[in-house]
Amino acid sequence: MRQALVNPTVTRSTIRADVGVAIVPQTISRHLAEANLKSKHPFRALPLTPKHRQLRLQWCQARSMWNVTDWQKVVFSDESRFVLGTDDNCVWVWRRPGERYNSH
Repeated sequence: MRQALVNPTVTRSTIRADVGVAIVPQTISRHLAEANLKSKHPFRALPLTPKHRQLRLQWCQARSMWNVTDWQKVVFSDESRFVLGTDDNCVWVWRRPGERYNSH
């Protein structure tokens, strides 16, 4: 429990190795749950404060009259995925209609 409080990203296998006792991962999870520690996904982004919202609104209002040429000079670095070229490194597979899996 102390390890999980000090380092929230510690894994059950790390805890198990540090304890030095043969223990199953479910037991570790159960003990952590009894201490009100549950496995959750971390926040991807912090919630916006009223000040952040105000600054975003001001930024948008200052650029409300921009034309296409002005916007073409802007790069947004949010968490969206986009591809500038034609290859997105995704493997595509050709299939016939109704064919779901072909081992060849």
